[in-house]
Amino acid sequence: MIRPALLMVLFVTVWSGTALAQDVTFDKSRLTAPTLKTEPEVVLTITQSQLEITGKKPKEFGNLTIPFASIDTITYESDKRHRVAEGGSQMAIAPTVGAAVMATKATSYWLDIHYHDATGAHTAVLQLDKTEYKQVLDTLKARTGKEIAEVTGETTDLNPTAGSKDVDEVVSYSVDALIAAVKPAMADVGCGVTVEKPDRIECKRPRGGSELTGAGGEKIVATFTPKGDQTSVHIETDKGFNGHMMKKNWSTPIFQGMMNKLQ
Repeated sequence: MIRPALLMVLFVTVWSGTALAQDVTFDKSRLTAPTLKTEPEVVLTITQSQLEITGKKPKEFGNLTIPFASIDTITYESDKRHRVAEGGSQMAIAPTVGAAVMATKATSYWLDIHYHDATGAHTAVLQLDKTEYKQVLDTLKARTGKEIAEVTGETTDLNPTAGSKDVDEVVSYSVDALIAAVKPAMADVGCGVTVEKPDRIECKRPRGGSELTGAGGEKIVATFTPKGDQTSVHIETDKGFNGHMMKKNWSTPIFQGMMNKLQ
């Protein structure tokens, strides 16, 4: 005859094993990336072996699966930011209301997942809801076996334009090589090429409402001037007049992306 105490231990053990084997789903997250016009709402599912990100609206975002074995690092940030995106959307309707919203701050919770596949290294950045972020972090840590480092808002992946400024550099590459590298670097930050000349490339980012990537609509111009066996590189971000304060400078990320592709 099994004693009640032993029966309880067996029940808890079986129940715990079953609970651990179940998928855990969170439905209040958003995905953010420079190539996305908005921050689409996604369903985040953590299984025993992978992370599944599924868009609630397929037209905005489809799905992404990240096996735990492909994850290199996971970082997390909690930060208070001015509500630029929300304020920007309201400014067009009511300037005074929009300005008031922009003056307030809200705490944001960001999850940054570095992973790799056959095509190379990638990053997925998720904005977590305040009611779910603790459980997301605990579940990921338990199932992946990886530490989740807490970082500041100055990191490149969580804030791609932090510290960005217009670029004026001389590099040891030909104009042709630079032209070939700058176009995919622009595409990586969601900037579509609008003008293409032998020594000049222009692109424009779509308008959107991402908190990390700004309101969009910036025009970036890259010009290349030969200097002997080197080339002078000038990359400038034109924010325009409308919504100037809600836009970002993308010159440095594009320059860095171009150099990384060359190297």
